[in-house]
Amino acid sequence: MTPEEMDKLVAGVERKLGRSWAELVEWLRERNSLADLEAALQSGKLEAIAATIDAAAVGFAADVSTVYVDGGQRAAAWLDGALDRSVIRFNQQNPRAVRWAERSKYRLRGEISEEQREVIRRVVSDGVQAGRNPREVARDIRSSIGLTDSQAKHVANYRRALESGDSTSLLSSLNRELRDGRFDRAVHAAVRDEKALPPERIDRMVDAYRRNWVNYRAEVIARTEGLRAVHQGTEELYQQALESGELKLGELVRVWNTAGDARTRDSHRTMNGQTRLMGESFETRDGVRLMFPGDPGAPLAEIIQCRCSVSTRLVRVA
Repeated sequence: MTPEEMDKLVAGVERKLGRSWAELVEWLRERNSLADLEAALQSGKLEAIAATIDAAAVGFAADVSTVYVDGGQRAAAWLDGALDRSVIRFNQQNPRAVRWAERSKYRLRGEISEEQREVIRRVVSDGVQAGRNPREVARDIRSSIGLTDSQAKHVANYRRALESGDSTSLLSSLNRELRDGRFDRAVHAAVRDEKALPPERIDRMVDAYRRNWVNYRAEVIARTEGLRAVHQGTEELYQQALESGELKLGELVRVWNTAGDARTRDSHRTMNGQTRLMGESFETRDGVRLMFPGDPGAPLAEIIQCRCSVSTRLVRVA
């Protein structure tokens, strides 16, 4: 598969998983209304939201598994066209592929569910310490759905700045990159006239800011999970082809390709064009080894938002 073909494949799955994450968040919000969350807080029971988080996480994991299969099938189509030997197909029932799908499901379910539970615990704790009523805490929980703890704090602090009525705090809200700029005039007017922003407008401003954070996180997750799943799917297909004898050891050369722009990691920049045979790892300038972009065995600093890809080409062997 050429670099262009891999880039097109990765871009497509990123869009798919990005939409999946954004839809997951909205699905969770629909099933956890403000009134439901307030009632759960008052009764001391938040099991309902925990159950919906688990269900959403499993659904997202299923979408990631689809990307894995897509990667394998696309690689099979390319290899089938490049080799004039036999029909090559991706076997998603291969025990190794089945194990991958199961591990991926449990990993994503655990990571997403535990992260969201931790955010909720922190939001509730902060609300109690600040003396906020159940309605306010429920609102903060609902705004935190689908966000990391740090992102949820950004959203909560944005609300506090808007609600404060303090000119310094209001003006500081204009420095937030992910704010919706259409509301800037309203903030300037509130400062100029020394009037508080109406609660309804604050709600709209905060929700727009929240949605921008959700979309940003959707992009990060889609890029990381999509890149990993696509490459794992293609690697699995090539391994299957080797095991079946349809592909000979040494025939497939893997090439690392960077995005080639200013956002490329320094540690990856020198990897551009590195070639490896099947089973061999690539190496950063700092000596970190990766089997492919998004390699789960590599440090997080080397895989989060990576935009590299591995292309493949066939060579003749004696």
